[in-house]
Amino acid sequence: IAFEHGPALGGIEREIRLLGNRWSLGFLGSPAASLGFVAANLEIEKQTIIRVFLSTLKVSQVRNKMAVGTAATASQVVLPDGEALNKTATKAIAEEIAESLGCFLPSGTKPLEFVAATPLKGYDLQRLDLRGVYWGTKEANNYLNDPGRGALNARGLDFFECDFSDASLRGAFLDGIILYSATLRNVVFRDAQLTNAVFDNAVVVGCDFRGANITGCDFKKCAEFAENRFE
Repeated sequence: IAFEHGPALGGIEREIRLLGNRWSLGFLGSPAASLGFVAANLEIEKQTIIRVFLSTLKVSQVRNKMAVGTAATASQVVLPDGEALNKTATKAIAEEIAESLGCFLPSGTKPLEFVAATPLKGYDLQRLDLRGVYWGTKEANNYLNDPGRGALNARGLDFFECDFSDASLRGAFLDGIILYSATLRNVVFRDAQLTNAVFDNAVVVGCDFRGANITGCDFKKCAEFAENRFE
């Protein structure tokens, strides 16, 4: 599918070729390679892999559109079996990307404290299928030896036309986030920082904004806005 329908599936073919052109880890570990050279190219390796994973999330959303005939006819692509399995896979990929890049702040970080730019800055995050993703805070669980995690740092990111339906962004730092034309159904924004977030033309239905800082948000520009909780 990736090579036959690459252009229709969000450019995954280009991302796969990037993987093929990367430096091999065997060479990078040789005495001929300086430590600085190794570090620089390992960073390229990581960024390339993240971009490939992100492209698979784009594939999922394009396939969903194809299924209803909005992007192409069904004969143009072989659709995967099991929508539930597809949703589970994209959810796991999105959660692992945020974890591996270190996008979660230390527990207890306050909104007004200095926070460096999010590690997701610079990646193409538009039109992603992020349904059901859990990017919210987690309480520590001593019984499971789980230290928990702090807020997601996603300040200023552009999630144009992304689908966050049934996702949790509880406690996340989302100041200045762009959700233009996004699908936001039953999203948990509890205690999130949403100052000056852009919701223009977005579908915002059944979301939980209790405790969220929505200073500077203009929900009048939403394409649909209904049944949301603020208190």
